[in-house]
Parts: sequence; structure tokens; C-alpha cells
Amino acid sequence: MTTMQPTTYTTTITSATAYPTTGTRTIISQCSSATITINSTDDAAALASACPTVSGSVLVSQNVAGYLDLSGIFEITGSVVCKDNPSLTGISLSEMISVNGIMLQNMSSLSTILFESLLAVYGNLQILGSTTLTIIELSDLTYVFGSLNISGGFSRYSLSDFVMATD
Repeated sequence: MTTMQPTTYTTTITSATAYPTTGTRTIISQCSSATITINSTDDAAALASACPTVSGSVLVSQNVAGYLDLSGIFEITGSVVCKDNPSLTGISLSEMISVNGIMLQNMSSLSTILFESLLAVYGNLQILGSTTLTIIELSDLTYVFGSLNISGGFSRYSLSDFVMATD
């Protein structure tokens, strides 16, 4: 079995012209901020393509609808937070290796969570109150250095490599 060592990247989006604006939209100006707010799937795509490492937290607004694909992000030094979103159907951070915390709560349309490469959560991992959630993929998750709390009506989940939660 080959062990891959994570690579550290530093990337900054220097121009918003690569991401056309339509209507009311927050342009992601850099990969380092206390909190980066995602207001649309376009915002998510821009962040994922430009920022392999996000220094700070990622807040998904209540207005994001559909499937949120953040594949391309390997590390988030803060937390991923999404609460009370009635229109988000799925979230993928399929290449993320580590994050400080995850809070996904009360999302009435959420059916799929794909965090296949996630190895470690350095705080709490909480997935709560999403009754339509059917698939949770955390197959590489090994450690949660905080509390682990997952609830929902899921029919398929994977925690095959899980070793320990410390809280």
C-alpha cells in the first residue's frame, strides 16, 4: 500500500475576471480569510479550482441549491458549516484530507455527503437533523479529535478505516 504525503499549496485568486458575475454574488478574492461564504454552486466551483488549501472556515449559505462540489480542496484549516439549508441536495469534498471541524445541520433536502479522502477532523464532526440523508461516504476517516455525532435516515454509510474519536 502506497502512502501519499499531503502537499502544501499556497494559492491566491488575484483576479475576479476569471469568474463572471451575474446578479448578486460574492466573488471569492482569496484562499485565506477568517470565513469564506459560498452563496452559489459557482462560488463553490471557483473556490475549489483556485484553492487546494483554504486557510479559514467555509460557510455555505442557506441559499445554495443543488449539488455542492468542492472537489479540489485538500485542506481547510477552519470548519465547514452549513445549517438550515432547505435546497442543498448533496455535498462533495472528495479530495479533502483534513479539516478543523464539520457542522452540517437541518438540511431538509440533503441526500448525499461524499468525503471519501478525509483522514482527520481536528475538532468536532457533526451531521445532524437531515432526515433525507441516505449516503454518507467517510471511508478513509481515521480520527476525529473531538466529538463525532452523525444522525439521519441514511441507508448507506462508510466509516471503514475509522479508529478513534477523542471526545
